[in-house]
Amino acid sequence: MAGTRDTPRRRSGTRDRRKRILATVLVAVGLLLLTTSAWEGVARAALGILSFAITTSPPGGTIDFGAVDPGQAVIRESAVTFLVGSDLEWRLAATTTALSGTYVLEERPHGGSSWTTLSVAPTILKDAQVPCATTSLPEDFRLTADWDLPPGTYSVTVTYEASFTDQTGPTGSMTINGGLTYTTAAAVTLNLSATDDSGVVDAVCFTNDDPAVTPSPSWSAWQDYNPSSPTASWTLPAPDGSKTVWAKYRDRAGNESVPAPGSIIMDTIFPTISGIAVSNLGTTTADVSWQTSEPASRQVDYGTTTSYGQSSPLGSDPLTSHLVTLGGLAPGTNYHFRVRSSDPAGNTTVSSDIAFWTRCAAPTLSVTLTQQGVWYDVALNWTPTTGATSYRVERKNTADPVTSFAQIATTTAPSYIDQDQASPFSLDYRVIAINASAGTESNPSNVVTATAGPHTTPPTISAVAASPGQTTCAITWTTDEPATSAVSYRTGTNPWTTTPVNSTLVTSHSMNLSGLTAGTTYDFYVISADGVGNTSQSAAQQFTTQTGPTPPPPPANLRVARVTGQGNKVQLAWDAAPTATGYRLYSRDLVAPGGPGPWLLISDQTTTTYIDGRYGPHGVYSYEYYVTAYNALGESGESNHVIYSEST
Repeated sequence: MAGTRDTPRRRSGTRDRRKRILATVLVAVGLLLLTTSAWEGVARAALGILSFAITTSPPGGTIDFGAVDPGQAVIRESAVTFLVGSDLEWRLAATTTALSGTYVLEERPHGGSSWTTLSVAPTILKDAQVPCATTSLPEDFRLTADWDLPPGTYSVTVTYEASFTDQTGPTGSMTINGGLTYTTAAAVTLNLSATDDSGVVDAVCFTNDDPAVTPSPSWSAWQDYNPSSPTASWTLPAPDGSKTVWAKYRDRAGNESVPAPGSIIMDTIFPTISGIAVSNLGTTTADVSWQTSEPASRQVDYGTTTSYGQSSPLGSDPLTSHLVTLGGLAPGTNYHFRVRSSDPAGNTTVSSDIAFWTRCAAPTLSVTLTQQGVWYDVALNWTPTTGATSYRVERKNTADPVTSFAQIATTTAPSYIDQDQASPFSLDYRVIAINASAGTESNPSNVVTATAGPHTTPPTISAVAASPGQTTCAITWTTDEPATSAVSYRTGTNPWTTTPVNSTLVTSHSMNLSGLTAGTTYDFYVISADGVGNTSQSAAQQFTTQTGPTPPPPPANLRVARVTGQGNKVQLAWDAAPTATGYRLYSRDLVAPGGPGPWLLISDQTTTTYIDGRYGPHGVYSYEYYVTAYNALGESGESNHVIYSEST
């Protein structure tokens, strides 16, 4: 706006006080207006609202001071009126434009006593004003121009800015999943914590972008901050790895916090288990080993069924090669197990079911000896072992090294008889339990030693008998131990004639003398030697051969042998007896229950061989045999006896 001035009068040394300035104040408004917002379509509590408006008197936004004399203050009362409404404490600041000369523009609440000078720098007119409904606040202006301001028409613009008093943002922090180091899923829970000097944190938003390095982070929409349940759901981006999420808090005045980071490692990949193996199997222990594709923990579930029921202690230190020793197991028992490994994030992989057998416990062995002359039966007995399907019996000479143990038998029973050991001897025995189902065997049992000294006692001869014919005589006797058979005989004082020795060791003996003279008396004695040469002979006795036709003599040289290629059979054979028209073969079962069975006629035949098929396929068999010859005059005495035994 333009103004006029009087023609100046200049006086030396004095200031022209009639100089006037036409001044106009133009009022502008700067207003920060905060409104409500929403997140994901859910209504929230409003942020603080500040409404601010200005009217001037006269209306139009211009205050005309008219002509202003230098040094003279011009006041315009109720020049502006503020219309203010605020939910929160508020304040009002003003700034002015600058002029080339000096002036002072002041403002006060209408009728107030204190003036506030306005300047180009923001000047606080009202501070910490209490919340209020819309209120009318009139203001007075006072303008004073100095002499250095040249006459003219001037306009000064006053700009007002209303804002909340609170200019400090909240302070906040955040963790992910309660501060855990790892997550196994992209969906996580953000745990929030924030405070504000106003006492109210209004909202929060999030980003996966680091605000320190990303010029324009992609923040989520603002959402309510609920201090009674300060959490939010969030989805981490792929791929796996270390993840950081930033949270930004806002108070009702709209002040925002410094972004607060929260970090976690996302691991959604489960470890892969491979190379499961069982080693170092013992009777009560077993080693289980495996590998994983990443460092992980180790544990084994195990038991006698697929329900397991027991677990090894957890090995929590993360490794890729794992070894767990199971203890306290039962010997000879089938165990089921599975292995489990968890990576540091908690991704857990469990293997399928696998089974193994513990080794059988070593049997506890004992030994007893049964003697028959020079011969001994070594009876071994041991404790049955759980899980054993059979047992291996091993033997060595006591003086030989332990490596000399050799198998002598396998059996499913917890006992074994090592028959017919000739003294002297010293033998070591041990037994090993075998589990054929598992392909394992126990440690050897304790070693037992069977010892017998030299046998020096000769056989005892008894029951010597003679059955003479015309030119033959059958001589029979028994001994208390297996021994050879021979007979010495003569007539009168002639030299003794001794039969060839039958070296078969038997306890029932029979020898046939032939080529005798009929009707003649003979002296004889029998001779038997045991397996080590201890020899006995009977006292001399006599027999007289018959003088007339007689039955044939007993068949000589009865013998028995295994028949090869015809299964479980033996063949008996004997020498033909003179004048015999037939033969009768007798047998008895030596291992019949209750003792030897009765003598039975098993064959009446004309030939001198017989096949006995009563052996096998499995069991213990022992039969004693003798044969007689007969013709029309009668039956001879018994031949020599033979025994055949077999255990299958």
